[in-house]
Amino acid sequence: MSVDRQSVYRASLALLWTFCGATTMASFFFISFFPEYSPFGVGEIGFSIMFLPITVSFVVGLLVNEFDVPAVVLISILLVVISVVIAFLAVYSPQVSGIVVDAGDLPSSDEQRMSMVFSALFILPLTLIGTVLGKAVGAVVLPSEEELIERRWLIERTRKWHEALAARDEEPEESESRPEG
Repeated sequence: MSVDRQSVYRASLALLWTFCGATTMASFFFISFFPEYSPFGVGEIGFSIMFLPITVSFVVGLLVNEFDVPAVVLISILLVVISVVIAFLAVYSPQVSGIVVDAGDLPSSDEQRMSMVFSALFILPLTLIGTVLGKAVGAVVLPSEEELIERRWLIERTRKWHEALAARDEEPEESESRPEG
């Protein structure tokens, strides 16, 4: 099985956009739940749970619109998994690295950590909706080169079809005088 350079390039670019989107989502998710660790405030936690996954995944969907829908769904799931892993590593990194032995010794409360874990469950459907909407808008606004070629071919074929129908439906010319009956 031979893999061409173009498909490897497209897949690696999709992974890059997915990782960048996941890093953005995880950063804002972490900052909204733990504002004491950030130099700037995000505002409400609802921003990170509702608005941010839809927005980031919409942009990722726009950027990967040349892929088919199952691939976009896979990219969406990968976006969620990477962002949740990054957010959890940020929360539990002192424990993972051995700096803090007990989770109770962390500066953040158990309630903050559990609300973040519970909220991570809600970003999958929102991310999926945003990615598919981004792909749909991207297919209309930013079509790929293959789609543009296919559209031109369909336009030309439809034009020829209409010309053939018009030629078939033309009335034969009638003579000047009508036959008397």
